[in-house]
Amino acid sequence: MAQILQDHPPQGASSTQPQDYPHYLSQLGAIHALRDELELTPQQYRRLLQRLTGSTSAKYMTPEERERLIAFLVLHRDLSDLAARTQAALEHLNASFGLVGGEVAMAKEVYLNGDFLTRTQASLESIIAMMRTRYGDDARLVCASEEREVDETSLKLEFVA
Repeated sequence: MAQILQDHPPQGASSTQPQDYPHYLSQLGAIHALRDELELTPQQYRRLLQRLTGSTSAKYMTPEERERLIAFLVLHRDLSDLAARTQAALEHLNASFGLVGGEVAMAKEVYLNGDFLTRTQASLESIIAMMRTRYGDDARLVCASEEREVDETSLKLEFVA
């Protein structure tokens, strides 16, 4: 790789500007590490470069284009991590309310502004979606509490709209 970089210095860099060369190598290293971390195929990687910068090789980009590519890849990685953590948190929440693998294990009583609406076996996600469809995006779940009776446990869901 060193020979390739010597034969093809970064765009805008010349042999009279050796201080640009370490930054160029640092940017390429970051880009390739992020590409590998995101497990992009060569085709996906080239298509992404083309869309973001008009170039199909980071080697021929300007330093600003490489920085924009790095920022995009970092954001993509961070959002992917956030989505994975969100999914894990949702699964943990469902498990804590007895919802495992999409199976409903607990009845739910749904209240809106203090008034009883319905008793259902639907999943928590379905109930929230139904409330938002019926009462708009202002419908918010403000409290979820466990209600125990002698032989049954239910989940009391309180919404406000």
